[in-house]
Amino acid sequence: MTRMISTSALAKRLAIPSKDLFQRFERAGYLMRADNQWVLTALGIAAGGETTLHEKYGRYVVWPEELELADPSELISARDLASKLQVSEYELQQLLLQLGWLQRGAGGLVLTPEGRRAGAGQRLFASGPVSYWPHDIGNHPSLKRVLQTYLATDAEATSTHKSVKAFQHRFNSRYRTMSGHWVAELHHLRLANWLYLHQISFAFEQPWPESPELVSDFFIPSLALYIEVVADDNPEQRQRLAQFQQHRHHYLLLTAAEVDAGSAQLMPKLRAMGLTF
Repeated sequence: MTRMISTSALAKRLAIPSKDLFQRFERAGYLMRADNQWVLTALGIAAGGETTLHEKYGRYVVWPEELELADPSELISARDLASKLQVSEYELQQLLLQLGWLQRGAGGLVLTPEGRRAGAGQRLFASGPVSYWPHDIGNHPSLKRVLQTYLATDAEATSTHKSVKAFQHRFNSRYRTMSGHWVAELHHLRLANWLYLHQISFAFEQPWPESPELVSDFFIPSLALYIEVVADDNPEQRQRLAQFQQHRHHYLLLTAAEVDAGSAQLMPKLRAMGLTF
């Protein structure tokens, strides 16, 4: 379980004055002043902040102990980063959503704990939140990998003809979904077809950002949401579920029975995760 500490304690861990950290949280839009005290904002909650009540010190804000807050003045905008990586700003945003470094929130795209761990920062403007990124973030293994996949620069290296294991996996995927994916399990077939008919964009067998050798069952890019159909005996899936909790990714677990029930089960569960129909 993540240990939560006060802003002053976090400032001490980061070796900066408490006053400076409060100001940086205010510039990032995580805190605001109200009634002569610091109040947590929606962006602050998304960053992992919480409000706690102490019988001696009263109400105050606490943060995950490992929280890192980059200073936007030391970073570059998403537009400049996109230009540097030779993609459009929209394409970059979609890739960052896929990595789980951004998520859709109040007023726009909000930086996630994973995005902050990658070194990004955020500021809140009247038009909404704006993220900023390290100059060398293009060398980050996770971003580099999804960028190569998107631009197809690693197509030959990841071809099934280069790996016996990959070829066998492709050969064992015997069911063709309505979206054109090939799957090995009937509940994967049913869920893929249900998502396709409801016009929900998804990826099947999405490589894990931190461990590309692991692949999730389904991924909804618009929500940065991973979906796993729980299997009785699947050591790799158990490893993925442990990483879900470790990295605090947005995920949904479904049973085969829930998938088989179709809209009666899937619609309310996906709505609860933020999907609109």
